[in-house]
Amino acid sequence: MDASTLSSSRNPSLCESQLEYALLCEMLRQGLRPVQQKYIAGYRADFAFPAEKIVVEADGKYWHCNNRKKYWDAFRDNRMKRLGWTVLRFWDDNIVNKTERCVDIVKRNVERRKAWQVMA
Repeated sequence: MDASTLSSSRNPSLCESQLEYALLCEMLRQGLRPVQQKYIAGYRADFAFPAEKIVVEADGKYWHCNNRKKYWDAFRDNRMKRLGWTVLRFWDDNIVNKTERCVDIVKRNVERRKAWQVMA
């Protein structure tokens, strides 16, 4: 994906890390258009698909590996889940080494939610 495609479709400056940027680029390459830095229930998600109620988080070990942060992540995930959101978290190793696979999982969840909405 070239820079003009990225800048015209989403703002890379909203990415707070290289991990988020890598996920964003791959999501755009695969035709997904997430909302960046979306507030949900008072918490900011890295990416969201509001119509499908899907949150995507890019977790680096530096910010998310201690017990306090793991507890906080679980607390906010549970709050969003109670509101009907699906929360997908991807660790830095997977984002760096298996970016396409991570986004395949996101895409599959988005498509599944869209199909559920049609049936409802």
